[in-house]
Amino acid sequence: MNPRRICCLIFIALLLPVACGGGDSGTPAVNDQAGADTTADISTDIPDVPVVISNLLVIAHPANTLAAYVEWETNVRASSAVAVDCGDYQALVTGEGTRLEHSVFVMGLFDGAACTFTATSTGENGSEDSEAVTFTAGPLPENLPVPELKIGALDMVQPGWTMFNLSNTFDNVPLYVVLVDSKGRYRWFHQRSGPFTGLDTDLRATSQGISIGGVSKKDMSSIIDWEGHILWEGDYHNHHEFLPVPGKTGRFFGLTTFKDGCGWGYDVQVMVEHDLESNTHVWEWVLCEHWEPPVIGKDWSHLNTIDVFPDGDALILSSRQQNTLFKISYPEGELLWALGQAGDFAFDSDMDFFHQHAPEITPDGTILLFDNGLHVDREWSRALEFSYDLETMTAKKVWEYRPQPDIYAPVWGDSDRLPNGDTLIVFGRWDAQKHSHIIEVNPAGIEVWHLVLPKRWGVYRAQRFVDPPAGQILTD
Repeated sequence: MNPRRICCLIFIALLLPVACGGGDSGTPAVNDQAGADTTADISTDIPDVPVVISNLLVIAHPANTLAAYVEWETNVRASSAVAVDCGDYQALVTGEGTRLEHSVFVMGLFDGAACTFTATSTGENGSEDSEAVTFTAGPLPENLPVPELKIGALDMVQPGWTMFNLSNTFDNVPLYVVLVDSKGRYRWFHQRSGPFTGLDTDLRATSQGISIGGVSKKDMSSIIDWEGHILWEGDYHNHHEFLPVPGKTGRFFGLTTFKDGCGWGYDVQVMVEHDLESNTHVWEWVLCEHWEPPVIGKDWSHLNTIDVFPDGDALILSSRQQNTLFKISYPEGELLWALGQAGDFAFDSDMDFFHQHAPEITPDGTILLFDNGLHVDREWSRALEFSYDLETMTAKKVWEYRPQPDIYAPVWGDSDRLPNGDTLIVFGRWDAQKHSHIIEVNPAGIEVWHLVLPKRWGVYRAQRFVDPPAGQILTD
């Protein structure tokens, strides 16, 4: 048979349909990283045949209008790459390995962006082919609130995108997880498929995926990927915190509730280490087994944060109701010290903190936290950083940021030290009449970025991505 005719027959046989999908509804999506190659058993060892791209198309992500799948076929096995050009935003997304059917997930677009996607495949013989297709991103969902960028000193901010939850219990809107860029534009979003609105929602990008914890008493902790697929769901109530255990894949620190766990007639929050594969707690630490509060009453513990000391041999635990932080050796579980209103350290009144959230150990060894304040004492909030001395058992304030006019965020909040030395602060409010604020300030306390959310929408914590997960970003 004529060799050219053989080649044509092989090429026709390779034109197979490609499917895609997304969201956490369970619909499978073809992913360039993991998609099956249905023609892998067909010989494509044709070194003299140049790569030819065919059937190039863009399929909008069904649950995220700021993302899409770029799909095409090649006549011989070849690599996959998509160059994204949306004017002021350019990126390069590449796949792994070589294949005949190509599907590249593109995210990080913004509403109204008119983009050109250029697909390029390089064959094993070095030949290359490219084709382009256009796509316009958006529109955004009607129930996704529009934030206001009050201040945006783009030459001074820590570059990157900011991830946070959006919760609206007043209108029963299901929980949103979003990424916003330095210009205040949405670049990615995911909405939970269930009716849960989210409350103390802890979000983190981890090696396992995007962890969603502390959502509500009715919802389950989850891990999703950027396409919105559920990778894992837990069946226990996770309160506030869902933190990857350093050096242990598939393990998370979390907080849960034991009914009358201390025998005092009240529930107690408990720190646990949870194994994703077995879906069980493999380590537990109960506060009342090591420390007794001055006053015992309902919700006396209210744990809300776990952070890991740099050496990984100790944890810091925050008790909101006790206005106190605890250092615990790990995994031994010895209580090493308490710092705060009911603690072991002396400090001046300017360091008093109340109902605090999100303490973290900074690279300088200080502790940075969000000081919510307390309505019976003072109705204003701030970011607070302090040092402590184990020899003198004293602590002192080294930095704070208190906006003017004051913002009082009594139940939610976050403070993160960024790589450039700035601090990202969340003044989160659960209030139908007040705004939530996400503010970046420099060490001098000057605001360089300030995002305001509409009334009725609350934010619990935020995380800045210095390297956004959208491929190699060339310009933004």
